[in-house]
Amino acid sequence: MRMPLFVCIAFVAALLCADAALADSIYGVTNRNQIVVINPITGDVSVVGATPVGVSNISGLSGAEGGAVLIYSSDIGGGLLYRLNPLTGALLSTHALPITNRGGLSYQTNPGADSIFSINDGAPFVRQLGYGAAPLAFGVAGATFPGGMGGDDNGRHFIFLSGAIQEFDPNTGALLANLGNRVGGAISGLAYDAGNLYVTTDSAGFIYTLDANTGAVLNQRAFADSSLRVFGLGAADGNVVPEPGTLAMVGLGGVLLLVRRRRARAAS
Repeated sequence: MRMPLFVCIAFVAALLCADAALADSIYGVTNRNQIVVINPITGDVSVVGATPVGVSNISGLSGAEGGAVLIYSSDIGGGLLYRLNPLTGALLSTHALPITNRGGLSYQTNPGADSIFSINDGAPFVRQLGYGAAPLAFGVAGATFPGGMGGDDNGRHFIFLSGAIQEFDPNTGALLANLGNRVGGAISGLAYDAGNLYVTTDSAGFIYTLDANTGAVLNQRAFADSSLRVFGLGAADGNVVPEPGTLAMVGLGGVLLLVRRRRARAAS
């Protein structure tokens, strides 16, 4: 049974849309008081908007609420947590933080008690249940500034702890795996998009893509402006069009072949 051409096209379109729906954009906070979106494949950087307050290398950023918002903090932000529109950088709301200095943020949607994770310099990293809630000493000690956290409401959570990237259990705080540190230096930005880890340091103008299971470096790209520094990374829904997935490309190739065959038959 032959599949009609319009059905083939609709099928491939659905695959493309599915890939896009699953893709997150990688955001960062720069040393120029900007929220930016970064293409980790090319290193290209686009400005989304200004940060709500000034920044330093002690900054936190994470996707939250299913990727619909970004949450942001800075050690000079007056102990506040900011919810931002990931498409425009516009401020959506402001919330009190129980600890002033935050060197990393991560978020996990839980029924009835959403969790916000953050770094408390040298002390056990912190979990709070919902915006403005009291902090709970949650994980082991050892995370220092600058530090990175990554999870971004994508199910798994990572922290730069004792010189290495380590995965932790969002329910208990227990460390699950030590991925080491293949990029060198102190990690100041860490994001997870349900596929890969993305890392920046406070001393080099690069973004690294890492294997989330092994910590191996999959890609390294320099920013066009070598003076640009990115502190804090987060993954959230954005307006960057992702590359089509492998299955979609195979389907598209099949449709193009079918079109060519039908044109050849018509010409003969």
